Formats: sequence, structure tokens, C-alpha cells
Amino acid sequence: MELTRRELLILGGAAGAATLVGGRAQAQKRGGDVIVGTISAPPTTDAQTTSAEVARNVSLHWIETLYARDEQGNPIPDLAQKCDISPDGKTYTFTLRQGVRFHSGEEMSAQDVKASMERYGKVGGSAAIMRPVDSIAAASKYVVRVVLKTPVPGFLDQISSPRAPLGIMPASEG
Repeated sequence: MELTRRELLILGGAAGAATLVGGRAQAQKRGGDVIVGTISAPPTTDAQTTSAEVARNVSLHWIETLYARDEQGNPIPDLAQKCDISPDGKTYTFTLRQGVRFHSGEEMSAQDVKASMERYGKVGGSAAIMRPVDSIAAASKYVVRVVLKTPVPGFLDQISSPRAPLGIMPASEG
């Protein structure tokens, strides 16, 4: 059977159009394994103590930060509900989300954030980010106040960076 040029074009167009009709998405199942290929094994799963990119890439799947990044790379609230910055640019007041629970079932509080920030300033490459910090205080159960020695316009950018994540953990584990 020979096809005319017109019939061949019609069949080719129909076949091409058929590829645009995707299959139905399958419902996701709970549980199972996630297999991730990496260049090397992480030297640690504590992103605050290492500059190894593989450790950060892995740990960012289970730690959360006060501020994260949106698709354009801008800082957005994550565990913080908001951050008020004083007119002089030296005081950052973080209001925390309420009802956030750690893996242990404990509710996150300002004490946990304070302890995590203090640890962040002592270990690994992130210590430099916290050098301008004069004090960190748990002002209430859900409010943390950070006072800087001098204004740092990029402070939220720095603590939300996936290159040096300020992961919040229970104070008891720090």
C-alpha cells in the first residue's frame, strides 16, 4: 500500500499530536526509599560544621531555617513568621511560627533558635556570618531578638544562604 504525500503528512501530524497527550500521573505512595546519587559520601550530616557541599545538599532535606530562599533567590520566612528590622539596621526581631515540632515531638521555641544561632556562630565556616552579632536573646517563647554591633544590610541573605544553612535544632541537641 502506497501513501500519498498528503496521507503521510496527516498520519505524521496525528502521530506527533499523540505524543503531546501525556499519560496520567500516578498517585504518590507513602513510605519507600529515596535513592540519591552523590559524588561522595557526606563527611557529616551537620551542615553547620562543614563546608562540604555534599553535606549541605543532603542535610537541607531535613533541616529548616529561619529564612529560606524563593525561586528568585530572595530571603523568605521559613521557621520565622516574620522579621522586623529596626530603623538603624542593628536589631532583628524574629517572630517564630507557632506549633512547629521537632522530630522528638518537642515544640520549637525561641530558646531553640537562640541556641542554634549561638552554635552557628562558633562552628564551621558560618562563624564569620555571626561576627557582627552583639547579642541574641529569647524575648518571649516565640520571639528572638538579634542585636548587631554595626548594621549588616545582607544579614537575612547570609543566614538564609543554602551555602551556610542556619539549621534550627532543639537546644538540648546543640
